[in-house]
Amino acid sequence: METIRLTGESAVLTASVASSFATRARGLLGRPRLEAGQGLLIEPCNSVHTWFMRQPLDLVGLGRVAEGTAEVTWLSQDVRPWRFRWARRGTRSILDLPSGEIERSKLRVGDQLTVEG
Repeated sequence: METIRLTGESAVLTASVASSFATRARGLLGRPRLEAGQGLLIEPCNSVHTWFMRQPLDLVGLGRVAEGTAEVTWLSQDVRPWRFRWARRGTRSILDLPSGEIERSKLRVGDQLTVEG
C-alpha cells in the first residue's frame, strides 16, 4: 500500500492509501491501532462505517487532489464504533485518524493540505 504525507498549517500526517476495491473494503479492520499522526486515506470514498472497530476515529473529508493539494471539506470527530457517516458534497476521499487528531493538528474545513508521496 502506498504511503503519503499530508501537511497543513499545523498538521503533519502520514497515511497509507487504500485505493483498490480490496483495500477500501478492508479499511482499518484487522490492522493495528492508529498512532498520533497516522491515518488511512480511503479513495474514492464518500461514506464511512465504524462497524467492528476497536477504537473511535476522527474522519476528515478531502476534496479532489489537484496539483499536490487537497481541501478539507468535512470533519467528524470522535466517531465511536458501530456508527455510519456520510461526507458532505464535494468530498472525494476520507482520511481516518485516531480520535483526537483533528484537534491536535488543528484541522478546519477549508484548510489546504499539501500531499506528497
